[in-house]
Amino acid sequence: QAPPPGPDLGVDAAGSGAGDGFGLVGKPGGGDLIGGGGGGGGNRFAWYGALVKDRITDAVQRDRKLREAGEYQRVVNVWVNSSGVVTRVELVGAGDKPELDEALRLALRNLPPVREGAPGDMPQPIRLRISTRS
Repeated sequence: QAPPPGPDLGVDAAGSGAGDGFGLVGKPGGGDLIGGGGGGGGNRFAWYGALVKDRITDAVQRDRKLREAGEYQRVVNVWVNSSGVVTRVELVGAGDKPELDEALRLALRNLPPVREGAPGDMPQPIRLRISTRS
């Protein structure tokens, strides 16, 4: 069984408003992507994880089934090459909504490249929590 997901990915800013509905939160000090805690400069790869999460969020928002799913949450592992191309996406563990898992797989299959390539020393996969709330 896969370990439980870590804390939400956070942007190094105070949160305001109702949020984006996709699990990205305002969190002074930044948030975990791969391990370690926020504060003290945060994770030095968090900025890149946020770029990847933006690509995934866009793909989820474009998919009607996922957009209208209500409460749905999955953890995904993502591999990105030095050109910014997502080479592999894996859903972690077994989900309880197979039809939404399949919709997520399809939405992520052809993600456009991230605007910057992954840093050469960045540990992979990048683990992200994706959630929708209607």
